[in-house]
Amino acid sequence: MRWNAFLDAYSRSAPRRRARFTAFAEVLAPSDDYATRWGELLFDTLSGRPPRLQELAALSQEYSAWVNETVAFIDANLEEVEALIRDDEKLGGLFIAEAGFHRLNGHAQWSWAALIDLDHTLHMHDMLTTRTRFLLATQGLAMSNGRERAVKEDFYFDRELDSPRAWGIGRGTEIDAYIALLDLSRRDPALVVLPAPPQFERLAHRNNADFIVVDTRARRARGVQVKTSVRAEHRSAYDPARVTLIDGTADLHNTRAMRTNPLSSDRKAVAWPGLISAHFVLELPMKASHGWMDEREIVRYKLAARHFAGSVPSRNRLAFATIGERILRDLRAESG
Repeated sequence: MRWNAFLDAYSRSAPRRRARFTAFAEVLAPSDDYATRWGELLFDTLSGRPPRLQELAALSQEYSAWVNETVAFIDANLEEVEALIRDDEKLGGLFIAEAGFHRLNGHAQWSWAALIDLDHTLHMHDMLTTRTRFLLATQGLAMSNGRERAVKEDFYFDRELDSPRAWGIGRGTEIDAYIALLDLSRRDPALVVLPAPPQFERLAHRNNADFIVVDTRARRARGVQVKTSVRAEHRSAYDPARVTLIDGTADLHNTRAMRTNPLSSDRKAVAWPGLISAHFVLELPMKASHGWMDEREIVRYKLAARHFAGSVPSRNRLAFATIGERILRDLRAESG
């Protein structure tokens, strides 16, 4: 869909959040404002009014420092995060949405630059794309590590942990989906993939997207919504003219047979995000990391990836092809 038609379903502005995450008030205070500013920047660019690169650079530098501090703070206080999700699902859901956006957007700063001026990043495109996907994959490995500890201690599948577990599955599925979507950028630098700011996500109703794919050459855009498993009600809940659905089970092949009851030896297929991440690290040639990561670090991550992939074969190539073909078809459809 062409940019102007795509924007018809979205608003440039966003109401400021009233809810306060009291346990994290100080460090998260700028969260809503930053997310909204990225949404305004995206709306303006698709409206034909992009900011100057110098303005973007200033915002990006300020934002990156805040994201690094905030992500470290959240990771150091995961028990409080899980308590927030358990105690107040609505507030916890809002926290998850905001934190999830910033975790992904922290890796997308070069993509915002490419959105505004593709030539600015073109000479480093291959390195930037590979490095971003690798860093996302290391997040997936970290999630897999935490999940493994919970499984070994026989509480991962506890019913009282349904909400935190669903949060983790959703976050892991988005990480793997982002790695898959960035394969579009790898193949065509004019295709920019961005985490969706709130104006395009939780405030967008039927046009709610987790990611926005922008064709900077053809001036077309498409929303992408990621689900752990797509059901019939999901298909009717989103506008097919603007939003493409990605299924973590069917499209990303993120499932594994697991014992969900410690008192039974029976196994059943469950959502198991992180497989895309693990196989991406395993399949990355050592030379691809030249210049941005120490070889010993790469080896350490590859050993972890081998462990978490286990005996599950890689379906990455199939997943990337399936998702890429669907997004390109929908992006280029003559619906607007």
